[in-house]
Amino acid sequence: MKALFPSAAFAVLFLGGLSGVAGAQPAAPPKIDPLRFTAEIEAFEKEDKMTPAPKDAIVVTGASSIRRWHPTIKEDLAPLTVIPRGFGGSTMEDALYWLDRVALVYKPRAIVVYEGDNDTGRYQVPPAKIAEQFEAIVKKIHAALPKTRIYVIGIKPSVSRWE
Repeated sequence: MKALFPSAAFAVLFLGGLSGVAGAQPAAPPKIDPLRFTAEIEAFEKEDKMTPAPKDAIVVTGASSIRRWHPTIKEDLAPLTVIPRGFGGSTMEDALYWLDRVALVYKPRAIVVYEGDNDTGRYQVPPAKIAEQFEAIVKKIHAALPKTRIYVIGIKPSVSRWE
């Protein structure tokens, strides 16, 4: 009968490796780096130079759910005048960081914000931190544009991140 392992040393290494997997700690969530969106934000600004954004519009910003809506959002929300500014994979921290360039620059009459799936899923941001960042977004908007309305699409659990 042929041996399952070519050597006892291999068996020890293999079984030792498995025991390390069983006792492994979950990996720390990745660090949020808002600068990963620099090229995407610059693309919005380039688009604005070629076709200036409409006045008195509604900016819709947020993560991939908004980004994937870009192709039809203007038609879907007509007759409202909409400026789509979603950047997929973003978090509440990213929205706060880029707020001046994706929303405030347009002096909109309203801003719709959708963030949270990436915060709670991939980055495991505590709910209190998400709320704190959202409050900072509200304060920043109202400091710059006191009459601008703010609408929020509530955070929902993402089926792809259910685990």
